[in-house]
Amino acid sequence: METFTSSSTMPQRCFGILLSLAFIALVGVLPYAATPTASQQQTPLNRLTELQKQGQLTLGLLKTTASYQERQHDAVGFDYEAAQALAEDLGLSLQVRPYDTPTALRQALESGEVDLISSELSAHTLHSDAVPYYTFDLVAVLPRQTQAPSAEDLTLLKGIKSTFDQTLPSTLNPLTVTLLPSAAPEDVLHAVAQGHYDYALMSQQHFQRLSPFFPELKVGPTLQHQPIAWHVAQHNRFDNDALVSYLTHFAQQQQQHLAQLAEHHFTPTERFNLYASRAFKEHWQQRLQHYSDDFQRAGQKHGFDWLLLAAVGYQESHWDPNAVSPTGVKGLMMLTQPTAREMGVTDRSDPTASIDGGAAYLAGIHHRMPETINEPDRTWMALAAYNAGYGHLLDARRLTAEQGDNPDSWAQVAKRLPLLTQPEYYQHARYGYARGGAQAVYYVEAVQHYYQALLWAEQHWGNNARLMAMAP
Repeated sequence: METFTSSSTMPQRCFGILLSLAFIALVGVLPYAATPTASQQQTPLNRLTELQKQGQLTLGLLKTTASYQERQHDAVGFDYEAAQALAEDLGLSLQVRPYDTPTALRQALESGEVDLISSELSAHTLHSDAVPYYTFDLVAVLPRQTQAPSAEDLTLLKGIKSTFDQTLPSTLNPLTVTLLPSAAPEDVLHAVAQGHYDYALMSQQHFQRLSPFFPELKVGPTLQHQPIAWHVAQHNRFDNDALVSYLTHFAQQQQQHLAQLAEHHFTPTERFNLYASRAFKEHWQQRLQHYSDDFQRAGQKHGFDWLLLAAVGYQESHWDPNAVSPTGVKGLMMLTQPTAREMGVTDRSDPTASIDGGAAYLAGIHHRMPETINEPDRTWMALAAYNAGYGHLLDARRLTAEQGDNPDSWAQVAKRLPLLTQPEYYQHARYGYARGGAQAVYYVEAVQHYYQALLWAEQHWGNNARLMAMAP
């Protein structure tokens, strides 16, 4: 059969064939065009920009009193507060994730669980971009009975160090030091205190924070200067340059603020001299166990951390239920006769009744505070009123407002309480002369100090068997 093609349909068919071929070609090209090239796939993200997009900075810290310690309504620590200032400067919220050991902290950084970590531990094998923000002295910490050695003498002794690394930096190579990435700084001090090692290596500032808990140890020779640094993990997915530049600039601009933070956290306090430290440790071991259940019941009943109430009790009487002051206050919580009567305490020498009565009285003051006062300021002001009287606290708040500061800030009110002992101020105060104004500020500081000490003691004392199992 002869095939016949019309001249009018030939161009249409040719056009259709060409269109089909073009479509096939296009279908074949599209998937390839939609797939990023190898160079596009490997283009790293700007880590600083990504943090700003998520609106949050996640920081990893060691759980140690020098770095980060949680309290009932807040947290404290040099590294934590430095990071707070950094996050505020970046316009980000700060989320803190605390870890027990350097190994756990290192893993959190390298796995991306945190954005950065802050640490004074040597980290020359840590795969990170490091930005120093404060410098400290690396010292040897030894038993008090050890004669003061020189740095050269340490080469004959056996040391220990909490660290990220498995090797010492070259500057410390002459020393014989066991490195424990799975031990916190407190752990290595336990090991020295118990005679397993001759000395521990750590920052002098860090030891100053821990020295109240290790009165049997002292600072030895200084070996070198070493930085506290922020570490940002190196990863092909991220470009750290902008963030590192920002951190470096921030650290340079904030040197005065960081120095003030360091002075606040690391200046030794007379409250924990050698005698007081030994007494605190002895009382914690021998006395607190008899009253811890009472403090816990009172804390649950009245809405306080029981360790805060225990800190009040330690400041009042060193947990002595038979304590009596020259002015007639009495018992473990040192209640006055009117306060005891108001709280229904018939026998001030009864420790259970005294603890509950003191907690109830503090709770009553706490509830009376204006709603504008947030925590933790609310608790600190309640403690000041517990000590000096609620009326004098109100006068101090009024004076704070009159002088243009925030009457809901304990830091600002604390500056005014001592002024109420001066005629030019107390003559215009509703409640008059505040004999204990300055004493109330000291009282709150003491309770804060013992509260932090108790938080540390409950976590660490008697819990060092883990270290001995890991030590080689």
